[in-house]
Amino acid sequence: METRWLQKERDEEAIKNLAHEAQIDELFATILVNRDIITLEQFNDYLNPKLKNMHDPHLLYDMDKAVSRIKKAIEDKEKIYVYGDYDVDGVTGTSVIYECLKVLGANAFFYIPHRLKEGYGLNIDAVQHIIDEKASLVITVDCGIRGFKSTAYAKERNLDIIVTDHHEVDPENLPQAYAIVNPKDQRGNYPFKGICGASVAFKLSWALCQAFSPENKDKKVLPELQKFLLDAMALVAIGTVADVVPLLEENRVVTHFGLMALERSENVGLKALKEVSNLSQASPITPEHVGFRLGPRINAMGRMEHSRYSVELLTTKNITTAQKLARSMEVENQKRRKLQQRIFKQALAQMERYEYHKQNVIILADEGWHPGIIGIVASRIVEKYYRPVCIIGVENGFGKSSARSIPGFNLFQALKHCEELLVAFGGHSMAAGFKIEADKISAFRRKMNEFAEEILTPEHFIPSIKVDLEITFDKIDWEFAGNIRRMSPLGEKNPPPVLIAFGVEVVMNPRPTRAGGKGEHLIFYVRQNDTTFKAVFFGQGERLDELVEAKVCDLAFSPTINTWGENHNIELMVKDMKTPLTNQGF
Repeated sequence: METRWLQKERDEEAIKNLAHEAQIDELFATILVNRDIITLEQFNDYLNPKLKNMHDPHLLYDMDKAVSRIKKAIEDKEKIYVYGDYDVDGVTGTSVIYECLKVLGANAFFYIPHRLKEGYGLNIDAVQHIIDEKASLVITVDCGIRGFKSTAYAKERNLDIIVTDHHEVDPENLPQAYAIVNPKDQRGNYPFKGICGASVAFKLSWALCQAFSPENKDKKVLPELQKFLLDAMALVAIGTVADVVPLLEENRVVTHFGLMALERSENVGLKALKEVSNLSQASPITPEHVGFRLGPRINAMGRMEHSRYSVELLTTKNITTAQKLARSMEVENQKRRKLQQRIFKQALAQMERYEYHKQNVIILADEGWHPGIIGIVASRIVEKYYRPVCIIGVENGFGKSSARSIPGFNLFQALKHCEELLVAFGGHSMAAGFKIEADKISAFRRKMNEFAEEILTPEHFIPSIKVDLEITFDKIDWEFAGNIRRMSPLGEKNPPPVLIAFGVEVVMNPRPTRAGGKGEHLIFYVRQNDTTFKAVFFGQGERLDELVEAKVCDLAFSPTINTWGENHNIELMVKDMKTPLTNQGF
């Protein structure tokens, strides 16, 4: 399956203007203009994130009302519960607001629903449990905006709910909450809608710290509360990166300062988590470290055990407890990996046996597939076959599914087309989930593919990579690599720059080799004229023979500075590779 390389048309005038005004070379200016950075002010804001560029928390609708109610609850020693989602965003956001309440002297507790037994969101059984515990106030984190029944149930029983969430808001159908704090609430006018649930929790914490700072005429907070907020940004950065929200505007600021806070953090839980993730000595800590090491370990606890242990890890003050919880988290993550690999292999075998991979939408189902793992498996199959995928785990006559899509195919609309076959469904265009009776899966597969037949064309099944510019190796020097590093934090909607180089020679001494526990990755050296770089191609170990036989290749890659150990080197993270043999059976 060949990938298209799509290079954006150059805006020569904008590139020359930015290069002149910012005193940078045109190569770097091209990359920035491709990200719509065309003025000196945008250049400075992008490369030099500042805390002052974070928006005032009081711009969020209902923030003042929420703060007033929480302040009263703290002063009156009411029992307060923080109710968070079980994913990384919910866990980190819960930890932030729970810790803030404790710092302010609140009688605070937290509740995380069990992923498999309770499912997503605020549920009535949990609300009743909180009522039985004699609590009078609940603050949700990363959930609650669609908790219509549970908020109504709570209101009837005099339990106040403050919803903090970042998911889409239906202005015609709001939960019966005491206050709703959500950047997407159309009743407000918050300047940036793309913050995650942990950021909303941080905003509430910030506003509470202001409320508990005496003589607060200019909204400054007490020094000890300032320190708490700056330290808490480490957790917010983890939630921001893990929830894959755009690393733009305010999210760049919180991630920039949060990753620095994560490096120096004295939080014993974060220290223990970094240790089991082999990040104790990492500097700088990057979004990749969060996305591929810290985030999966936090998530694994919720997938395999219970996310409340993750909150306990991030909020404990006891070193021994932190180390024990972190080791348990690592054990659960290893279990998750093994189970994920087993389900992935079973899914591939089923797909090949019944040739489901030839259908427009790949729909696979089996008994015993773990509901906490199937979403990861669906994503991996999308990567491999570049088709929409639904993975269904069947148990007791019902199937629970996680679905992932490709651009151009709206999963939510597709499921709506099939809703008479479904018990329930939800999600958005690229990721969704549903519940179905097991005996209706075959009918669902037919109907889903009939719908896809009307939407998808052969063009949809050709993956593409957006390329910033063509380059020769001699232009990739330390200044250029350093400029790219200045663009960090890189991630969603602000990806690493992708460059292309043609006719690159494959070095045979040292020879290309497979790496990783099962040889899944490819490591090789490439040369162009007198410049040689090490290249790493993740997940493409099976292309070793093709590379060795071809001896030359075209590369799409992102340059990076490897700072591991004492030696610092520029390396190429390969995104795609084309050889003369690519379309000849390899």
